[in-house]
Amino acid sequence: MSPSQIKLMIFVIRSADWVLVAGLAAYLIYAYLSAHSANFIITVGMIGLVLIHQVGQWAITKIAYLRQTLKRLETPTHIR
Repeated sequence: MSPSQIKLMIFVIRSADWVLVAGLAAYLIYAYLSAHSANFIITVGMIGLVLIHQVGQWAITKIAYLRQTLKRLETPTHIR
């Protein structure tokens, strides 16, 4: 992979993570406005937070790997 492709992948992963957070916030607002039960809102919120946590952990790991790969590609070979 080229450095520009790696930077693009990092950007896409971060963007997807933030879209997931915004989607959960929007859905919680919708659930709050339309639900008759507080248990439903709490359940949706907890499931969403667990999902965001799992995706976030995967994203952190993937971005760290991509940054390491990017650093290796951008470092001249005679310095390694």
